[in-house]
Amino acid sequence: MLSVLLAMAMAGPTVQALSANLVVGQVWEARVAGVSGASNPYDSSAVQVDVAVQQPNGVTLRTPAFYYRGYTRSLVDGSERLAADGVQEWRVRFTPQHAGVHQFRADQNGLSGASLQVEAKRARNESGFLRRTAANPRNLELSTGKPFVAIGLNLCWPQAGGTFDYDQWLAKLAASGVNFVRLWFSPWYFGFENFEGELTNYRQDRLWQMDTVLRKCDALGIKVQLCLDYHGMFQTEPDMWGGNDMWNTSPYNAARGGMCASPAEFFSRADAKTAYKKRLRYLVGRYAAFPSNGTWEFFNEIDLVLGVLNEADVLAWHTEMAQFLKASDPYGRPVGTSLAFKNWPEMWQLPAMEFANLHSYKENDPARTLANRTGSYLAAYGKPFSAAEFGVDYAGYNRPSDPYWRGFRQGLFGPLAGGSMGTAMPWWWENLDADNAYPLFAAAAQLVKGSDAGRANWAPRSVSATSLGGTLDSLGDMDPAGTPFSATLLPNQDWESSVSGVVNLIDADRSVAQQKRLNAFFQGNWHESLRRPFQLNGHFGANGKLILHLNSVSDGAVLVVKVDGAEVFRQSYPNSDGLYSVNNEYNLDIAVPIAAGRRKIEVFNAGNDWMYFDWFRVEGVRPAIPIQARLPVDAYASGNKSGVIAYLVDPNYAWPKLATVASPETRQRPVLTVPGLLDGIYRATWIETLTGRIRLVTSGRSSKGTLRIEGPAFREDLLCRITRG
Repeated sequence: MLSVLLAMAMAGPTVQALSANLVVGQVWEARVAGVSGASNPYDSSAVQVDVAVQQPNGVTLRTPAFYYRGYTRSLVDGSERLAADGVQEWRVRFTPQHAGVHQFRADQNGLSGASLQVEAKRARNESGFLRRTAANPRNLELSTGKPFVAIGLNLCWPQAGGTFDYDQWLAKLAASGVNFVRLWFSPWYFGFENFEGELTNYRQDRLWQMDTVLRKCDALGIKVQLCLDYHGMFQTEPDMWGGNDMWNTSPYNAARGGMCASPAEFFSRADAKTAYKKRLRYLVGRYAAFPSNGTWEFFNEIDLVLGVLNEADVLAWHTEMAQFLKASDPYGRPVGTSLAFKNWPEMWQLPAMEFANLHSYKENDPARTLANRTGSYLAAYGKPFSAAEFGVDYAGYNRPSDPYWRGFRQGLFGPLAGGSMGTAMPWWWENLDADNAYPLFAAAAQLVKGSDAGRANWAPRSVSATSLGGTLDSLGDMDPAGTPFSATLLPNQDWESSVSGVVNLIDADRSVAQQKRLNAFFQGNWHESLRRPFQLNGHFGANGKLILHLNSVSDGAVLVVKVDGAEVFRQSYPNSDGLYSVNNEYNLDIAVPIAAGRRKIEVFNAGNDWMYFDWFRVEGVRPAIPIQARLPVDAYASGNKSGVIAYLVDPNYAWPKLATVASPETRQRPVLTVPGLLDGIYRATWIETLTGRIRLVTSGRSSKGTLRIEGPAFREDLLCRITRG
């Protein structure tokens, strides 16, 4: 009898199935019974429970078990409510990747219990885990071998509805072709070790919420970039938003019961690193089995707090923790981190950092900027690159600066077409949901559908495009039968509007159609970056005239007019009322005669500060014969020898140029030229960026490695998928 009691006392933990259905590619969960002496179940130095899984292929994987508490959720007056359901136990999660019998054996600090055998069945659809592509490590693929191109956005935390918000968002995103979102363990929602008393004492309610969202993502086939921490955890002073100084509440802070006298010590102290590894081990046990958990991301924008950290320690910490995480994760998903704006080659050169993230906000010409950055990062570091946050403004959604989503689209599609691991990842997700931005993601998904994007030898490509511009873009010869005309042009009134400033005086209607190419604010040399001089091209008769109606002046303005390069007018206009506002202080018509003939008129402010014009008028202009010129189109692409995906942008609307103009001009008969293809027949699918609708399918033949293929007329931008055969 004594021997039996001794044997029972020495017995190790056992795995008890919660479900008999073990399915390849799906998370299986089991109870681990018989764990003893766990006064703190999160302290793996005192109690360490692992489960060894012998797979049908003979390879044994080990995964940490984790302490679990169950909850139920409800929605009360629009807010999520959680209630503990009484379940408190150790669990293990595992996702089989092979059909056949699996043997599970748990051990606690080296003491094993009886094994459990369960047979895994093959699933009809297996999503797989994310990994870098072996044949092309600059891209991602699934463990099933299928290429993965990330179409998605940030979805970092919910509103009051909590996990119920995710139920709604994720369903709409999946229906739009989104396959990738980014979540944060932020202190205000998913975070579980952020405040005093939580050091190695994790919040189970927050962890359960992450369980719920990852399960939903698994069901919908959406991968997650799981951001484990954010820069605010090391910030000591409030930022521009009046907060984020979370070091003052951090459980690692010695003033809050931790071990670190300063944020810098978090990255250097051995005991702090030991505590953090316990957190990582717990995260692996709880979340590594979810195929939806696509990548581990250590920090959001760690460069924002380098002023209080030691850069060398931060780099060494990333290597040490990434190596620990890779060794602990049985599924081998990629590990990385993110930066806000710092050019930090030393970070991306670390072999332990398997993908590079640099965020992008309020950058001009975002398609060009992000496509070029993609190419340079891929060439320099040879690993996947993503703009994991993107917005036309960092301080707010700021839809007025991008009312027609031109900047948004250019940031979304530029890096995708340019060879990034996917689209840029927009911020401001609640606003995008409210404004129904889902069709734009559908367009991105349509672009890569059926392409070779992400496969071996897929890389940024140099392509070119031209189109027939509208008749507004070129001035033909004078129409001898035309009647002289006058036209009043009402300029764009935005302070920072980026406009072309060129108007071709073809006839009255076509001249007025170009009026928003001009700007009312005429800046001087005090605001050099905002200066928007203008140019008028036209045929003038004997009584030709330019009239400018001056409203107000700020300080020291000097109006200059040149005709065919020769100065014909110069006049200083002081601030007559001492005010600095548009208040009609001058209300003055300034008339400049224009000599007969074909003329190029240039108008600019050679003074200090701005002058504001209500309108510009031309008189005695002879109509011109409308012509169309073949004009360059900005084009960004990636591909291999069998196809490309491409994004075409009218350079006149490269954000913020003409961002607020409601009616963009049409580009006719675009032609895309693609070198480096195998000879043969190719099919081009032309896709609308705002809707994802296929506009036209055309075909062409590549000869001597070059394909020239024509598309439909478009406004602003256009997507193109080219496939062989």
